Amino acid sequence: MIRSATDFHQDLLNSIRTAAAVERTFTGEAFVDEAGRRLTEAEEVDSLIQGHFEGTGLRNRRIGFDGFDFGDEDGHVVLAVSRFTNNDELQTLTESDAKRLFTQTLGFVEAVLKGKLTETLEETSIGYQVAAQLMEQRHRTFKIRIYLITNAKLSTRVKSFPSEELEGMTIEFHPWDINRFQKVEESRLGREEIDIDLREWAADGIPCLKAAITSASVETYLAALPGDVLAGVYRKYGARVLESNVRSFLSVRGNVNKGIRGTILQQPEMFLSFNNGITATATEVKTEIRRGETRLIGIRDLQIVNGGQTTASIFYASREDNEVDLAEVFVQTKLIVVSEEQEADIVPKISRFANTQNRISDADFFSNHKFHQRMEEKSRRILAPPQPGSHFQTKWFYERTRGQYLTEKSRLSPSMSRQFEVEYPRSQLITKTDAARYLVSWSQLPHVVSSGAQKNFIQFAREIDAEWTRNDEQFGDEYFRSLVAKGILFNGVRGRVLRTDWYRSSPGYLANIVAYTIAKLTQIAQTEYGDSSFDLDAIWAAQRVTNELWAAIEPIALAVRLVLTAEDRPVTNVTEWAKREKAWEQTKLLNVKEAKLADFVIAASASDGGHRAAKKEQRLLNGIEAQIVVNDRGSRYWSELRDFARRLRAVSPKELGILSVAVGETGRIVTEAQAMVLVALEARMTDAGFKPR
Repeated sequence: MIRSATDFHQDLLNSIRTAAAVERTFTGEAFVDEAGRRLTEAEEVDSLIQGHFEGTGLRNRRIGFDGFDFGDEDGHVVLAVSRFTNNDELQTLTESDAKRLFTQTLGFVEAVLKGKLTETLEETSIGYQVAAQLMEQRHRTFKIRIYLITNAKLSTRVKSFPSEELEGMTIEFHPWDINRFQKVEESRLGREEIDIDLREWAADGIPCLKAAITSASVETYLAALPGDVLAGVYRKYGARVLESNVRSFLSVRGNVNKGIRGTILQQPEMFLSFNNGITATATEVKTEIRRGETRLIGIRDLQIVNGGQTTASIFYASREDNEVDLAEVFVQTKLIVVSEEQEADIVPKISRFANTQNRISDADFFSNHKFHQRMEEKSRRILAPPQPGSHFQTKWFYERTRGQYLTEKSRLSPSMSRQFEVEYPRSQLITKTDAARYLVSWSQLPHVVSSGAQKNFIQFAREIDAEWTRNDEQFGDEYFRSLVAKGILFNGVRGRVLRTDWYRSSPGYLANIVAYTIAKLTQIAQTEYGDSSFDLDAIWAAQRVTNELWAAIEPIALAVRLVLTAEDRPVTNVTEWAKREKAWEQTKLLNVKEAKLADFVIAASASDGGHRAAKKEQRLLNGIEAQIVVNDRGSRYWSELRDFARRLRAVSPKELGILSVAVGETGRIVTEAQAMVLVALEARMTDAGFKPR
């Protein structure tokens, strides 16, 4: 079912109102949070931080912003300005209003770059913090992207907002209205496609060779891509041209490779020989034949799946060193064109296989991990405890794929859609990035949580992948309930902080305060209460942070805020300070005597007993799930798989015996243990190329 813009607007508005009601905050603030989450998932920003500032700039003009992101892995800084209308009717934003909003944020940038703002603002204000950080990293920033986020629709008269140059920086304007948010949500990949015209850097295109066709759905092109073209593409589109797993890998390890830079400086003519080059995918390419030679002139939805560090290093070397000349630098390039229908499935596989020779681990490909499938299954089955005064029970919805909640809801009739939302309230949605925040905070790494969604997700992936490899049976029903409880605690603390007098009198840095509070809370439980753990079962049962629990936690929140905003902090910008491990080291030293947690912790031995029972339960559940899979496949499927395995001589006598049961030759039923063997065999044969007829 295709939703109209009006229906999408109403869904978004309801979501904003629900979030505002739950957190007792303003709908405008809830909208900035929601828009920031969507921009992060669309890979437009790393992690948009809400922060409202209004002031007066040059020539007494009104200036301001509503959010910012200094995740400058690609030399970009993001500022956002918001226009939210809490109206059931879809509103229109005129071109003049859009220009006025963009101009307010541009005015802020102008005042900062001309050094006219930090002198007049209070050092504790969010405006000063952002201005100081912008000045501090000015030397490594070449582009500022200003986003106008709105739940209105842009007037059809609006054509474009051309970029401007200011104090040696490029200023780009990106309007995101209700139509654009809807288009991205309903797209195949959850992000906007990139359409690159290579003639912008190479007037005649790039000579290329089309490899022999081996598949109707995949084409391959080989080329020697000029270094200045690759640098130009990266300069314009930034990390958006890096496949998400590669982007995460780079964000953790840094972008510049000294060896690559040395070759560019000292032997640029040998770069093609020395460097392994890049592998990239696209959904479409445009070519021209000139003088009998095929030339590449356009690429749609370019994603570099291997060679991200090469790309970034070439760009940074050319930008930061005047001696660098890319005229003799060429990069061997393999460009794989996949059909749009298969892009979501094939690109991650190409990325995985292209990176088998470098340090990118399985954790870097965590988005499709079985952990998410397990959590999704739990969320569709496990009921939350009934709440006082309610005659029905609800569930928590774990979103395994981006936009899954609204996609499933949109497929239903109006009456079934309402029933769906009763069963799975919007406030009980957990995305993968949400889970990452909850769990990494709980692991006492608040500085990693504060470093942005990309870096935090990689940490989350490493933790879960290691634990899953060690023993996946621990991820049972109890684990899911504890994950939800951690989410309730995280969001409950967030909502409670928002309502305190001390926060209202001096708002800001909410995300950092919450992450640090959760981390400090778990540290206190472990170190001051005899290696105890926090009682998550009680939170699951209550489905909220009670007044009594908040009374014990609030002193912790206030204490960590004082550490983050201390006048003697070594980093001016609070959000940047929160990313430093030293900030967490200082927080760990706090002695918060007012935090009385005795009633909210349990002995480690009691917790371990519950974990053992949960593993046994999950072991049984895994067997049942495997039986269901085996039965669903059918006897013909297992007969084909047996034939395939025999041809490869890759099946043991034990497996052949179980296969004879699965194909119905013995008259017996496959047991749970046998089903587990068959599922493992199926995975092995699938990797070897098995495809049922």
